[in-house]
Amino acid sequence: MELEGKVAIVTGGSRGIGEGIARAFAREGANVTVVGRNADDAKRTAADLEASGARAIGVGAINLLGTLPLSRPGSRPPSA
Repeated sequence: MELEGKVAIVTGGSRGIGEGIARAFAREGANVTVVGRNADDAKRTAADLEASGARAIGVGAINLLGTLPLSRPGSRPPSA
């Protein structure tokens, strides 16, 4: 348990590579915060981690710009 007592914040952690990273941190003993565009998916991943004995919480990403939509990776930002 190399990361015991440490906190890992994993953005994009609700699926794909990010979910794998969140799982790896949890296996090493870290307390994991899973952040995703979809709060329900992030909470599901965190619940899965907790079911395997880890401490985890899932949260949805917040759009700090307010007016711009959150974009998908590889997409172009909206023009102003």
